[in-house]
Amino acid sequence: MKNSSSSQFHYVPLTVNLKTTMSQYQTLAMWAGSARFVYNMMLSVCRTAFQTYFPEKIKEEYALKELCPVFLECQAEIEVLLQQEKERRIVGAEKALTALTLNPPKNKAQQHIQEKETLLATLKDKPVGQFFNPSDPFLLCNILAVVKKKQIFPFLQKVSSLVLQDSVRHLATAFKRCQSKKAKYPQFKKKFQAKIRMAFPTYNALEYKFYDNQSEQYFTPTAGLGKIPFRHTNLGPNGNYAYLLNEGYIPKTVTIQASAKITFTRSALTKEQRSRRKRVVHGWEAVIRFVSPERKVYPVKAVDPLSTLPSIKDVKLTLSSLAKTKTTSVGVDVGHRLFLNLSHAVNGSHFEALPASLARWAETIKKVNSQMGKNRLNTEPEFSHKAVKQGETHTVPREKRLEKGISLKYSRLRRQFRQLHHRSTEECKRFFYEIAYDLFKHYDVIFYEKLNLTGLSKSAKGTTEEHGTNVKQKSALNRQWRDGRYGLFFQILENVASKLRFAGLNKHALPVNNRYTSQHCLQCGTTDRLSRKGIVFRCTHCGHEAHADINAALNIEALGLHTYSSKFEAGGCLTV
Repeated sequence: MKNSSSSQFHYVPLTVNLKTTMSQYQTLAMWAGSARFVYNMMLSVCRTAFQTYFPEKIKEEYALKELCPVFLECQAEIEVLLQQEKERRIVGAEKALTALTLNPPKNKAQQHIQEKETLLATLKDKPVGQFFNPSDPFLLCNILAVVKKKQIFPFLQKVSSLVLQDSVRHLATAFKRCQSKKAKYPQFKKKFQAKIRMAFPTYNALEYKFYDNQSEQYFTPTAGLGKIPFRHTNLGPNGNYAYLLNEGYIPKTVTIQASAKITFTRSALTKEQRSRRKRVVHGWEAVIRFVSPERKVYPVKAVDPLSTLPSIKDVKLTLSSLAKTKTTSVGVDVGHRLFLNLSHAVNGSHFEALPASLARWAETIKKVNSQMGKNRLNTEPEFSHKAVKQGETHTVPREKRLEKGISLKYSRLRRQFRQLHHRSTEECKRFFYEIAYDLFKHYDVIFYEKLNLTGLSKSAKGTTEEHGTNVKQKSALNRQWRDGRYGLFFQILENVASKLRFAGLNKHALPVNNRYTSQHCLQCGTTDRLSRKGIVFRCTHCGHEAHADINAALNIEALGLHTYSSKFEAGGCLTV
């Protein structure tokens, strides 16, 4: 559950593991593959259209050697769609010009009318191809409809149109983010690497029912799949599912995605299907997204941009900033040697260490990844690998393995690699949720440092002209930042706070600018980088000595209280 602003509805997601039959599993796998295929096909169509209609904007090194055959076959129909878009814009410009002529503005009326006339003339003289916009999902869906109508790919007729349209909308969103310079140019989705998600809107809340041994109710995401049973502790008669429906929440969408946990309905499997079950690589899970019937206003929205948060170097706080209020608070500082460093003790300890099992998971994942690299088939016959030991015979001929592009051993390793990642992530989530709930038992407000994790884990290799320095040391540091999964921990901290607020408790997790917090002295308010030496903090101005991470946690708490001081009431509660 995430925080919502006052202008948004409140969403609650619930994730469940689907217990599919073999036929349902195959249908979902076909739909996911078709969604990936349509995404790549429409991306190729967009690239070809852009090179056809905007050749002056294409650099030579990025020019396509072969144009997409789908675009060439459907070019006449696409130009008809673009002509309709041109006419629609011309009609809109004419209406705006007529309205402006009848009711001219008081200031610079002639200038505004002349601008509208110039715009209308420009639209009429503009070629049809100039109206191609890949970030328009309506246009891309119409092009997809043309492709399906021509039956260029007959298998698309068997796939739900909701899946294909959702995949096209994802492509339009990717182009929109690229145009606003928030992301790179969309890339093709590779097989076995891209995680395909299939979203289905719901128009009937009664379709979504929990599965129970006694009631025998099932889950129906969309037509063509039938009933899919599933289990989840929160979806029972007394769980969150029934509570949300009683509170008026409505199931908005269901997103089906691949999961490492494989569950089947054994009673629905035949003997042949049970033997084929061994080849199944992954399972399927559904995320049901509930929406509130009315807007939910929650206090203190977390601020994401780091520039909007004040720095402790500019504020110069002292111990008086930590005056006790009725709202208990704590500052959290993360580190490499110890996962968490708190400004106040919890259960007699200031620290929380990562479980040792995570290090074992990471070592096992590294070994399996290395074996996957050795057992991947090469496309060139003279360099193809041997999937079994020397002297043994493979059960599948070498030509067939080359046609499939994957070996039997690689398939097994890929499944093992995915399940190890899933188990490692679940173990990490369980540990993080335990910490979050334990912290909120003692404190109402938790201030955590807002880290630029992308910059902290960035490679230091540099370029071929300018090589980086201390590359090995930086790579080891990057590995520690990634293994800590601090971004996931902060996200879980906010989710737990939101859940507790949903239950009626006044709990908050708020970000704080972490710059200079390890160099600031709360005793005298001096900030000096020479005060921090390893794990010891010794102020160069007043001589105050403390543990460096504990001092940083105290600074984070003091800065958090100063940043959100206007949000505190006299009673200690946080308000808007």
